[in-house]
Amino acid sequence: MQWRKIGSAPKDGSFVILYVPSEENPTYRVCVGHWCYISMSWYNINGSYGYQVIPTHWMYLPDPPKEN
Repeated sequence: MQWRKIGSAPKDGSFVILYVPSEENPTYRVCVGHWCYISMSWYNINGSYGYQVIPTHWMYLPDPPKEN
């Protein structure tokens, strides 16, 4: 996996890892989020709700663990 510029990210609602540079809140610089076609913006998923973010880079989520 490697970071890619946000312009190449999928905008089909699938979840990806986002890099959001933030001086105000360094805790959420890396988050899982998705593109919302209704508001035409990126959203961080945080529990049961999300909030709008402005990411600069993204990458695909890793594959889930394999069952033993």
